[in-house]
Amino acid sequence: GYFGVFSAQVTNTIGEKKAAEIETIDVATLIAEEENWKVTDIADAAMVPVFEQGQLIATAEAGQSIVSYTGETFSDKLFNFKYKVDYHGETGSAWGGFYLQSDPNVAAWAGPRKSLLVCVKENAIEVQKWGDDYKMLYNSDEVVLETGKEYDITFGMYEENEGKVRIILKVDGTDVYNEVIEDTTLAALDGYFGVFSAQVTNTIGEKNSELVFSNGFETVADFDNWTGTKGSHSTEQAHSGSYSYKMDQNEISTKPLTALTEEQKGKVVKIWFYDSGVKGEDLQIAACLDTPSKDGGLSYWFRALGIGLNGAVSEDNYLYFATKTYGNEDYKDTGIKREVGWHEFKWDLTSGSDCKVYIDDVLVATEYHINTYNNFFIFDWNKAEGEGSISNVYFDDLTIENPK
Repeated sequence: GYFGVFSAQVTNTIGEKKAAEIETIDVATLIAEEENWKVTDIADAAMVPVFEQGQLIATAEAGQSIVSYTGETFSDKLFNFKYKVDYHGETGSAWGGFYLQSDPNVAAWAGPRKSLLVCVKENAIEVQKWGDDYKMLYNSDEVVLETGKEYDITFGMYEENEGKVRIILKVDGTDVYNEVIEDTTLAALDGYFGVFSAQVTNTIGEKNSELVFSNGFETVADFDNWTGTKGSHSTEQAHSGSYSYKMDQNEISTKPLTALTEEQKGKVVKIWFYDSGVKGEDLQIAACLDTPSKDGGLSYWFRALGIGLNGAVSEDNYLYFATKTYGNEDYKDTGIKREVGWHEFKWDLTSGSDCKVYIDDVLVATEYHINTYNNFFIFDWNKAEGEGSISNVYFDDLTIENPK
């Protein structure tokens, strides 16, 4: 006879879901949404995740901490990502890894939660299930992740049949764990993806650019290549680390400038600016790309492209200017409202024919007369006098990259 199924006010499902039918999430797309990641410190870790060059770097030198993507929750999904772990503590006390869990506000291994997690130690890999009960699904030293080495990871789970879940962990394309378990808790889990750190640094994601120059203003030596410095080395604000460069002197013209070698002149230039909220029509503050002068020397804006503030044009919005000839600064209002706090200024010369200008990843201008640069400088051109004329703004984390 013929084999078949019949239905009367029911849904029949026959066959098993195959991994090829399950959506695989590229974690790089999640890392790009920096604002959607949430840190939860479990034991005084004080983690501050770093997002740079397409990677998320999560370090807990002590204690325990998790960082979860909260833009959406996931069920019946696999995740693919580059992963590197650096162990800082002793074997057994240093561990990191990644998870899917029901609540981003508690540890995947503590509190009222449902979770599937992979625990990475220097001498073992563990796959653990938490929920109504705890179960160690896998614990082996057959495959270990070496400190500082990058691996390609596929991780996730999906309901294969009602109440039965297939859990997958692959390292560099090889199955470490690929099993079906009967577990209604995991089958129903709609969870948050994230990583956890305990005396380790987790790095997820693949570098999307090559860093050719950076300056975080962390030490006095960071100023060795700058000329004309008039500000101070400050701990009052820092985008990362402990220090930044503070513009705090009442000078008509303060122009710290760094001379760059050819190897340091990458295609994407970024610097972080802390807006203190200072206002005044005499206030002019900017960070600038400086193109070659007529004699090839340090030109101080012979043909410059700057981003910053000019109180005479607008006290409420950020501005940019492009000088096509010496002394002809054409300030333009970007329409982006000023806010106290850190903001990213970016110049992108990747095309080779223009320079795109961004403030906090919003494109504000495309300038075709500048497609190269000589140096980078900051200026505080404050013509007023007295204590109120001091700008007290900060710059930090200058980076120059070449996209891959």
